[in-house]
Amino acid sequence: MNKRQKLVVGAGCIESIQSYFSENNIENEILLICAQSMSIYSKVNLLKSSLHAKYCVTEIIFSAPFLTQDDIDTQLRLLKLKMTKVPDVIVAIGGGTIIDLAKCIKATLGSSIQIFAVPSTAGTGAEATHFATVFENNKKKSIENSDLLPNLVFLDPELLLLVPLEIAKACALDTIAQATESLWSNLATVESKQYAELSLMLSLEYWKESVFTWSLFLSSKRSCHSLESYFYNCCHFYCRWSSRCRSCLEAIG
Repeated sequence: MNKRQKLVVGAGCIESIQSYFSENNIENEILLICAQSMSIYSKVNLLKSSLHAKYCVTEIIFSAPFLTQDDIDTQLRLLKLKMTKVPDVIVAIGGGTIIDLAKCIKATLGSSIQIFAVPSTAGTGAEATHFATVFENNKKKSIENSDLLPNLVFLDPELLLLVPLEIAKACALDTIAQATESLWSNLATVESKQYAELSLMLSLEYWKESVFTWSLFLSSKRSCHSLESYFYNCCHFYCRWSSRCRSCLEAIG
């Protein structure tokens, strides 16, 4: 993992975000980008209220599944109307699209802005890379700069419990696809291939286990608490090994 990036892992760790502001010279101006789906999570709402009470916060609620150049241009125009100066930090809470939007805004407004990323899905790896994916005229392009790597990442497994089943499946397949692409990449190294193989092995193992557990749950009509406990443990496992697999993401061409 890049030395400039710090990783904070644990259930409820998003509650500690403010404690990192002072040590990272965050004084006043904050841009908060949040997925609309995060509004159902009470801890996210408490964090928002706390930030609004203490800092000058400009908030973007974003719901589009993909990020387009038109989206970026629209948000930048709105920010010019809302903000009086460049923010000290962008706090991005959501999936890959939300984190990529934060990167694109930073790329336009200035490299001095810090990004605190709080991923709510496991699979895109946007919190671990220095590039963003944008669609323009129905074509996929990448915005790449070493300054776009988030400064601080909060991996909170509790957020993953809120992900709808269909999105969870898509993220799992995304993880498998990225590991496979890393193995094929022209930029792959011996180390990145080792991490990619590990990522692929673990992803397939837990994909099979989660499907089996879901089927068993339906057939035996176990309590929701039992199912949630299983997924919660899987989320904790993801948080433990995801940082070890980051090198494979850097090798994707």
